[in-house]
Amino acid sequence: MSKIFTVVRNIVAERSGITPKSLEGCTNLEAVGLDGMDMSELIMAIEDEFDIEISDDEYNAIGTLDDIVELVKKKEKKKS
Repeated sequence: MSKIFTVVRNIVAERSGITPKSLEGCTNLEAVGLDGMDMSELIMAIEDEFDIEISDDEYNAIGTLDDIVELVKKKEKKKS
């Protein structure tokens, strides 16, 4: 399990009120009760944590925990 996955999972868990261990990569974010406002706040927390910017198109493509992890990995790779 990557550090990015762990950090993202913990942020999602905090925002959704679900224990981190119950979240898997394939977890659908809507299924854990994250509505539009929750998702916006989640994305802002991810952007702050990793010092990245997520575009509207990228935001709209996010459906699962893995989607966020892969996006963060891609953004981190571009920074280095």
